[in-house]
Amino acid sequence: MKTPGHEEYTVLKRYKHSDRKAYKSRRRQLLDQKPTFAQKKWAVKKVSKHKMKVEIIAEFMGKSKSTIFRWIKEAKEKGMEALKPKSKRPHTIISISAETVKEILDAYEEHKCGSEKLAIILGKVSHMTVYRVLVRFGIISKGKLIRRRWRHFERKHPNSMWQIDIKTVSQYPPVYTVTILDDHSRFITGCNYYNHVPTTDDVIKLIKKAINIYGPPREILTDHGAQFYANREDGVSSFDLWLYEKRIKHILAGVRKPTTIGKVERWHRTMKDELISRVQDLKEFKMKLKDFVKYYNFKRPHFGYERTEISKDVWKRKKIHFIPAFRYRDILMKRGILSE
Repeated sequence: MKTPGHEEYTVLKRYKHSDRKAYKSRRRQLLDQKPTFAQKKWAVKKVSKHKMKVEIIAEFMGKSKSTIFRWIKEAKEKGMEALKPKSKRPHTIISISAETVKEILDAYEEHKCGSEKLAIILGKVSHMTVYRVLVRFGIISKGKLIRRRWRHFERKHPNSMWQIDIKTVSQYPPVYTVTILDDHSRFITGCNYYNHVPTTDDVIKLIKKAINIYGPPREILTDHGAQFYANREDGVSSFDLWLYEKRIKHILAGVRKPTTIGKVERWHRTMKDELISRVQDLKEFKMKLKDFVKYYNFKRPHFGYERTEISKDVWKRKKIHFIPAFRYRDILMKRGILSE
């Protein structure tokens, strides 16, 4: 039975012990460091002149085959000199003038505020430029960079959970929208506009209409809006009571944490970018809202992540694209809205 690494051993066993050690240390050096011009030249010659296999050279140097092929191509087209390491130094270096630095320092002495506000006051430099100057002169110190990690969640089945939120389209004249979005598929099960601030009755009426068409959800996720939540110690909202009668669980998002209902918040941004910004007035918005929801559900592609299990304890997130109606297909077929 051949042991792991037997191919390398069959090559090494022809040499004496001192030569083997030199061979191993040389290979270790190739694996640990960036390839030099001489090493690239050696690899190209071994393949081009000595007809050695690219797989062997790539494995020996710890590089991919595509890298070796790229070196060979560059050497053929531009000569061996093209393999020399290229300088990464920028051609132009933009530095802050002394006058600008003085203006930033004077503005800080006058206003004593942060870099973003100073940038707005000065009006000709970015807040990062102001920040770097203040750090350079020791006025402020670099803070610890904290990477924010977002929690991604998604229900496994349609109608498992609906997200509901209210958006202000215009205050004068008042126009608001209430949207119900399926958490699994991003399918909009209900969306309507109102010429007044939506009440709890308006929201319940829209949910009833959505249930009649698509069936009831198991859970509903909302924020702490007055339509959904009673901000009293001894009170229960009428929205909670109605959901309790329908045996639907009500889940509240965290306070000041809009990412919890991020999917419906993303719908609001899409509606703003692709509908509100393209219409002439509110009348046209009201006319086109229904068609835009239909386009969003059945034609507009979406991007998301799908979790695939590699092993018992290891999961991988794969980026996918989909159309909401395809993920909501089972419900649509069951309710007779979509045919095979």
